[in-house]
Order: sequence, then structure tokens, then C-alpha cells
Amino acid sequence: MMYFGNYLIGKKLVTEEDVLDALKYQSEKTPSFIELACKFSFLDMKQVYEILTYQAHTDLAFEEVALRRRAVTEEQFKDVIAERERLRPHIGDVLVYFGKISEDVMLFELGRYTTLKESFAETSGILARFSMFEPIGKQALDSLAYIVEKRTCKPFEMVLCEGGPAESFYCVVSGTLKVTRKHPVRYAAGDSRTGGDSKDVYLYRLEQNDVFGISALFEGEYRNASVTNEDDETVLLCFHRDDFMEFLREHPKASHHVLLYIIRRMGHMLKMAGQELIYERTSFMSGGHTDSIMDDIV
Repeated sequence: MMYFGNYLIGKKLVTEEDVLDALKYQSEKTPSFIELACKFSFLDMKQVYEILTYQAHTDLAFEEVALRRRAVTEEQFKDVIAERERLRPHIGDVLVYFGKISEDVMLFELGRYTTLKESFAETSGILARFSMFEPIGKQALDSLAYIVEKRTCKPFEMVLCEGGPAESFYCVVSGTLKVTRKHPVRYAAGDSRTGGDSKDVYLYRLEQNDVFGISALFEGEYRNASVTNEDDETVLLCFHRDDFMEFLREHPKASHHVLLYIIRRMGHMLKMAGQELIYERTSFMSGGHTDSIMDDIV
């Protein structure tokens, strides 16, 4: 996730050491969620202990666990968060206080950063709709929003090409796409046509909230199928393999949920492909040819 401090570092307006000092000061001056929730009598120490015990097995923040386990109501949750925000010194003000940046420059960059952050928040909300990311906490989702790229596809545009490099995977925000694979056509004995021809075998359709190309995370070689847009306009979110693998390394608890999803998803796709290939087996392919396609998909 990109914070204002990181943003300023990227702009070379402050140093990493400046931001670390400011964050330390900010942390010292900001009461914790636990402290405020207990102060408002929303939680007692027994509940705090139970939430901390549960939190140790998740990738969620303390306050997210408290809300999910209904230890606090949504209204109480919002009250505590609002009070924390009110009491927390803004990182920009702290940097100005320490003389690391002028107030005019800080305010100008804060406006630009706020616009950028709103875009990330929208993307984070979209990602939360996907089963792959549903169990992941907000902080991890925000980190994902920072590394994802939005792509809008034109009618009949080929998104993935069979045989092309496998360096990313996609989430379907809207629209539909078809997955196909080329396979050699076998002509009957005596047919004047020669070999070398191939036919696109339809495997399955992708729709809103589907994820595809995910084998790139593990193989990183070549695409074993093509994916083509079927709608007037299809919107995708693209994750590059290196960026996503770095996210998994930095969020080990989130990676557990993601890997479980991948296993279930690949099983589902194989089942769908198998159903479609039953038709192909009875039309123009031999059983051996159909089985070879399934081997390639796996």
C-alpha cells in the first residue's frame, strides 16, 4: 500500500529516514484501537484477549477481527476509527513540524496524493468482490490495488494468445470472454486435404468476477490457450507475476486463502473444459486427441 510518506519519498521531497522519524512520532501520539475501544467501554480486557488470540491466525487487523466477530457494532467501530483519525497527527504536518518539507509544497502534493488514493480505494473495493480475494483484509486489498493494472478490451480483441509468454493473470470486472485452444484436424483416409490444418476448440466462457491465466504464477512459460473478448467492452484487472509473488511473500496469511482459491478454481476449469470436450470427442476428434488437450490444460 502507498502511504503519503511513501509518495513523498518517491517524489524525492523527503528521505526514508525523515518519514520513519515522522511515523515514530505519529505512532507515539496516536492511541490504539484497543485503548480507545476500552476507554469508550466498547470492549473489556477479556474480549481483547480473545480477539488477539483469533487475530494471530488471520491476516486481519485487530479492529477488523473485532467487527467480524461482532465484539463491537458497526457504529462503535466507526466511532473508534473516527476518534483515532481525529487524534492522529497527519504525517505531512509532522514532516513540516520537523522542518523536512515546506507547508506549501506539502499541501500541494497532498492534493495530488488524495486523488491517486481515491482511485486505489475504488480498485480495492472491486477486488473485494472476487472470491479469490474475499477473505483478505482491507490492508492487504489496498496493497493489491497498488500493483494492479486496469485494461479495457475492444470487441473481439485477443487478450491471451496460445503460445505467448505467461507473465500475468487477469480478473474479469465486466464483460465475457471465450477460451479456446488449437488442435490439429485429422482427415479421413483418402481425403485430398493435407495435414497442418488446425481448429479452435472451444473450452469454456469467462464472465464477471472470473479469474484466468492464473497458471502463470506457477509455470511462467507459455500460454496453453487463447482468450478472446466477446463483448463490446470488457474491463479486466491485470496482475503481473513478479508483483503478485512479491505480494504473497509480504502477506503470508493472505497467500493461504489465495492458494486455496487457485486449487479450487483450476479444478473447476478442468471440469468445465472436460464437459465441452465431450462434444468435441463425438464430432471431429478421436478420444486420444481430446485426452491430449486435457493433458495440456493440466
